[in-house]
Amino acid sequence: MNMHLNHFNGSTSPASEKRILATVSVMAGVFALAVGISLVHPAPGQAQAPEVSYTAAQAESGTGIYAARCEACHLANFQGSFEAPALAGPNFRNTWGARPVTEFMELIATTMPPGDGGSMAAGQVAAVVAYLLEANNVEPGGNELTAAAVGTVIPGTQPLTGGLAGVAPIPGRPGTIRSPDSVQAPPEFLGEVSETATGITQTFRAVDSYTPVSEAELRNPPDGDWLHWRGSPSSNGYSPLSGINRENVHRLQLAWVWGLPDGSRYRTAPLERDGVLFLTGAGDRVQALDATEGTLLWEYHRKAASGEARVQSVALWEDLLLVSTNDAAMVALDARTGTV
Repeated sequence: MNMHLNHFNGSTSPASEKRILATVSVMAGVFALAVGISLVHPAPGQAQAPEVSYTAAQAESGTGIYAARCEACHLANFQGSFEAPALAGPNFRNTWGARPVTEFMELIATTMPPGDGGSMAAGQVAAVVAYLLEANNVEPGGNELTAAAVGTVIPGTQPLTGGLAGVAPIPGRPGTIRSPDSVQAPPEFLGEVSETATGITQTFRAVDSYTPVSEAELRNPPDGDWLHWRGSPSSNGYSPLSGINRENVHRLQLAWVWGLPDGSRYRTAPLERDGVLFLTGAGDRVQALDATEGTLLWEYHRKAASGEARVQSVALWEDLLLVSTNDAAMVALDARTGTV
């Protein structure tokens, strides 16, 4: 399973409340294909794009790849789950039918599966797309589908004219074009790396604004922070902040989405201090995010010294993030940089 962290902002709430209103939704992973496009008819005399071709053997090969890499997110019937969009049927055809098949293939090749973009060979990508074409009732032909293919994803669907003119998506309204702020590939890592015998940390940006968490604060947490997995020592799971209420809650909208590492279990909710979210993730990872914009600040990866070294939970104390693991180890990370 995969997890996405959805962070919501209320335009009338204080900045501290924006940090706390984070909700975690568990899902089977996300194919970031939920972008739309306008379908228009060609101008008089305009030629249709050449039809895409794939072979039955390619589609057959794509069956197993889809089951292993995609089915958990998009289901065996291609209809998707949670934020994973449908890959067959009217919605998929309306979204992708008129777009170049090379664009669809490039998106899969560079970003899929989530957190492991670029791991599929060109032949695997082509096989998955061939399988999806078959699922959308596109008949196989005599030529294999390749990265140099021409034509639209669904043959016969008219291509867009006049460039990417359309409506950009906003919260509460689907768009017809890709969001101008969408990220299609992870950024190049330009930070610092620290490694020990049992772990490795990538520090993208140190958290200079972090202040140590005192024992007094742990006993009586500040209203604007979330220092325990359910907010307080009494585990009531309730924020005392009142800037968001019944009168303005309808104005909340999605601010950002963060895709966590692939894996099967998530056991703790995020902690928050001075606008930084501390998360545990599958793949034995701990991450720190800027809660305002969802930027990854640092990531610690616990390596299995022996047996299974899965990260279990985290706790804040002073300037440390304390990490417990499945193989009975305790690791102290610098909360500002993630280094051991």
